[in-house]
Amino acid sequence: MKFKKPKFWNNKNFLSICLLPLCLITIVFNIFKTYIISGFRSNIPVICVGNIFIGGTGKTPLSIYIYNLLKKRRFRPAIIRKYYNSHVDEINFTKSKVGQFFYDKKRTLSISKAESKRNNVIIMDDGLQDVTVIKDLNIICFNSFDLIGNGFLLPAGPLRERLDNIKNYQIAIINGRRNIAFEKKLKS
Repeated sequence: MKFKKPKFWNNKNFLSICLLPLCLITIVFNIFKTYIISGFRSNIPVICVGNIFIGGTGKTPLSIYIYNLLKKRRFRPAIIRKYYNSHVDEINFTKSKVGQFFYDKKRTLSISKAESKRNNVIIMDDGLQDVTVIKDLNIICFNSFDLIGNGFLLPAGPLRERLDNIKNYQIAIINGRRNIAFEKKLKS
Protein backbone atom coordinates (compact mmCIF):
# COMPACT_ATOMS: atom_id res chain seq x y z
CA MET A 1 0.00 0.00 0.00
CA LYS A 2 1.33 3.41 -0.94
CA PHE A 3 0.96 5.82 1.95
CA LYS A 4 2.09 9.41 1.91
CA LYS A 5 2.78 10.39 5.47
CA PRO A 6 2.57 14.03 6.56
CA LYS A 7 5.91 15.86 6.53
CA PHE A 8 5.46 17.00 10.13
CA TRP A 9 5.88 13.34 11.20
CA ASN A 10 9.55 13.48 10.16
CA ASN A 11 10.71 15.50 13.17
CA LYS A 12 9.54 17.19 16.32
CA ASN A 13 8.01 20.52 15.38
CA PHE A 14 5.28 22.93 16.43
CA LEU A 15 2.43 20.99 14.80
CA SER A 16 3.50 17.57 16.10
CA ILE A 17 3.90 18.96 19.63
CA CYS A 18 0.46 20.62 19.44
CA LEU A 19 -1.01 17.20 18.54
CA LEU A 20 0.70 15.39 21.44
CA PRO A 21 -2.36 15.56 23.75
CA LEU A 22 -4.36 13.67 21.11
CA CYS A 23 -1.89 10.79 21.41
CA LEU A 24 -3.75 9.90 24.60
CA ILE A 25 -6.54 8.60 22.36
CA THR A 26 -4.09 6.12 20.79
CA ILE A 27 -2.77 5.08 24.21
CA VAL A 28 -6.27 4.59 25.67
CA PHE A 29 -7.42 2.70 22.57
CA ASN A 30 -4.42 0.34 22.76
CA ILE A 31 -5.02 -0.32 26.46
CA PHE A 32 -8.77 -0.76 25.96
CA LYS A 33 -8.50 -3.32 23.18
CA THR A 34 -5.84 -5.31 25.04
CA TYR A 35 -8.00 -5.79 28.12
CA ILE A 36 -11.46 -5.97 26.54
CA ILE A 37 -11.04 -8.13 23.42
CA SER A 38 -10.33 -11.82 23.78
CA GLY A 39 -8.07 -13.44 21.24
CA PHE A 40 -8.66 -16.39 18.94
CA ARG A 41 -6.20 -19.27 19.39
CA SER A 42 -5.39 -21.14 16.19
CA ASN A 43 -4.82 -24.89 16.19
CA ILE A 44 -1.50 -24.28 14.42
CA PRO A 45 1.36 -21.86 15.18
CA VAL A 46 0.91 -18.23 14.11
CA ILE A 47 3.94 -16.14 13.19
CA CYS A 48 3.07 -12.44 12.94
CA VAL A 49 5.19 -10.11 10.81
CA GLY A 50 4.17 -6.57 11.71
CA ASN A 51 5.29 -3.07 12.57
CA ILE A 52 4.52 -0.14 14.83
CA PHE A 53 5.30 2.44 12.14
CA ILE A 54 2.66 3.62 9.66
CA GLY A 55 3.90 2.82 6.19
CA GLY A 56 6.12 0.31 4.47
CA THR A 57 8.70 -1.54 6.52
CA GLY A 58 9.10 -4.67 4.38
CA LYS A 59 6.50 -6.90 6.08
CA THR A 60 5.20 -8.54 2.90
CA PRO A 61 8.61 -9.44 1.41
CA LEU A 62 9.68 -10.80 4.81
CA SER A 63 6.47 -12.85 5.08
CA ILE A 64 7.17 -14.36 1.66
CA TYR A 65 10.77 -15.06 2.64
CA ILE A 66 9.66 -16.89 5.81
CA TYR A 67 7.07 -18.81 3.78
CA ASN A 68 9.79 -20.04 1.40
CA LEU A 69 12.14 -20.96 4.26
CA LEU A 70 9.42 -23.04 5.88
CA LYS A 71 8.54 -24.72 2.57
CA LYS A 72 12.19 -25.75 2.14
CA ARG A 73 12.02 -27.39 5.56
CA ARG A 74 8.93 -29.34 4.50
CA PHE A 75 6.37 -27.35 6.47
CA ARG A 76 3.03 -26.46 4.88
CA PRO A 77 2.87 -22.71 5.56
CA ALA A 78 0.19 -20.25 4.57
CA ILE A 79 0.29 -16.47 4.52
CA ILE A 80 -2.82 -14.68 5.72
CA ARG A 81 -3.70 -11.02 5.82
CA LYS A 82 -6.69 -8.83 6.46
CA TYR A 83 -8.43 -7.59 3.34
CA TYR A 84 -8.50 -3.85 2.75
CA ASN A 85 -9.53 -2.29 -0.57
CA SER A 86 -6.38 -0.17 -0.48
CA HIS A 87 -4.12 -3.27 -0.20
CA VAL A 88 -5.04 -4.91 -3.51
CA ASP A 89 -1.50 -4.38 -4.86
CA GLU A 90 0.04 -6.25 -1.90
CA ILE A 91 -2.57 -9.00 -2.17
CA ASN A 92 -1.84 -9.50 -5.86
CA PHE A 93 1.91 -9.43 -5.24
CA THR A 94 1.66 -12.07 -2.50
CA LYS A 95 -0.69 -14.25 -4.56
CA SER A 96 1.86 -14.24 -7.38
CA LYS A 97 4.66 -15.42 -5.04
CA VAL A 98 3.13 -18.11 -2.81
CA GLY A 99 0.78 -21.05 -3.25
CA GLN A 100 -1.10 -20.81 0.04
CA PHE A 101 -2.44 -17.31 0.63
CA PHE A 102 -5.71 -16.39 2.34
CA TYR A 103 -7.26 -13.00 2.95
CA ASP A 104 -10.57 -11.90 4.35
CA LYS A 105 -12.06 -8.95 6.22
CA LYS A 106 -11.42 -10.93 9.42
CA ARG A 107 -8.04 -12.54 10.00
CA THR A 108 -9.70 -15.34 11.96
CA LEU A 109 -11.61 -16.40 8.83
CA SER A 110 -8.35 -16.53 6.86
CA ILE A 111 -6.78 -18.66 9.58
CA SER A 112 -9.73 -21.06 9.51
CA LYS A 113 -9.41 -21.38 5.73
CA ALA A 114 -5.68 -22.14 6.05
CA GLU A 115 -6.36 -24.74 8.73
CA SER A 116 -8.98 -26.41 6.53
CA LYS A 117 -6.39 -26.68 3.73
CA ARG A 118 -4.10 -28.59 6.12
CA ASN A 119 -1.49 -25.87 6.45
CA ASN A 120 0.58 -26.35 9.58
CA VAL A 121 2.05 -22.85 10.07
CA ILE A 122 0.39 -19.45 9.63
CA ILE A 123 2.39 -16.38 8.67
CA MET A 124 0.28 -13.33 9.41
CA ASP A 125 1.38 -10.47 7.16
CA ASP A 126 0.59 -7.39 9.26
CA GLY A 127 -1.64 -7.39 12.32
CA LEU A 128 0.81 -6.84 15.15
CA GLN A 129 -1.72 -4.63 16.96
CA ASP A 130 -4.63 -7.02 16.24
CA VAL A 131 -5.48 -8.57 19.59
CA THR A 132 -8.25 -10.76 18.11
CA VAL A 133 -5.58 -13.32 17.11
CA ILE A 134 -3.15 -14.88 19.59
CA LYS A 135 0.31 -15.09 18.03
CA ASP A 136 3.02 -17.59 18.88
CA LEU A 137 5.88 -15.51 17.48
CA ASN A 138 5.95 -11.76 16.78
CA ILE A 139 8.44 -10.24 14.35
CA ILE A 140 8.53 -6.46 14.29
CA CYS A 141 9.90 -4.73 11.17
CA PHE A 142 11.54 -1.36 10.78
CA ASN A 143 12.76 0.37 7.64
CA SER A 144 16.32 1.68 8.05
CA PHE A 145 15.47 4.66 5.84
CA ASP A 146 12.76 5.95 8.19
CA LEU A 147 12.84 4.06 11.47
CA ILE A 148 10.42 5.93 13.73
CA GLY A 149 9.91 9.41 12.28
CA ASN A 150 9.61 11.92 15.12
CA GLY A 151 8.99 9.12 17.62
CA PHE A 152 5.47 10.28 18.51
CA LEU A 153 2.27 8.24 18.49
CA LEU A 154 -0.61 8.88 16.12
CA PRO A 155 -1.74 11.54 15.29
CA ALA A 156 1.34 13.55 16.31
CA GLY A 157 3.68 11.01 14.68
CA PRO A 158 3.78 7.78 12.69
CA LEU A 159 3.85 5.24 15.54
CA ARG A 160 0.88 2.98 16.30
CA GLU A 161 2.23 2.13 19.74
CA ARG A 162 5.05 3.28 21.99
CA LEU A 163 8.57 2.26 20.97
CA ASP A 164 9.27 0.72 24.38
CA ASN A 165 6.58 -1.89 23.59
CA ILE A 166 9.21 -3.57 21.43
CA LYS A 167 10.11 -5.60 24.53
CA ASN A 168 6.82 -7.47 23.96
CA TYR A 169 8.04 -8.90 20.64
CA GLN A 170 10.50 -11.72 20.11
CA ILE A 171 12.34 -10.58 16.96
CA ALA A 172 13.12 -7.12 15.55
CA ILE A 173 14.29 -6.77 11.96
CA ILE A 174 15.63 -3.63 10.32
CA ASN A 175 15.19 -3.81 6.56
CA GLY A 176 17.77 -1.88 4.59
CA ARG A 177 21.19 -0.63 5.54
CA ARG A 178 22.53 -1.16 9.04
CA ASN A 179 21.79 1.45 11.70
CA ILE A 180 23.96 0.72 14.73
CA ALA A 181 22.63 3.62 16.82
CA PHE A 182 19.06 2.39 16.44
CA GLU A 183 20.09 -1.21 17.15
CA LYS A 184 21.58 -0.06 20.46
CA LYS A 185 18.36 1.80 21.27
CA LEU A 186 16.35 -1.38 20.61
CA LYS A 187 18.58 -3.43 22.92
CA SER A 188 18.20 -1.03 25.85
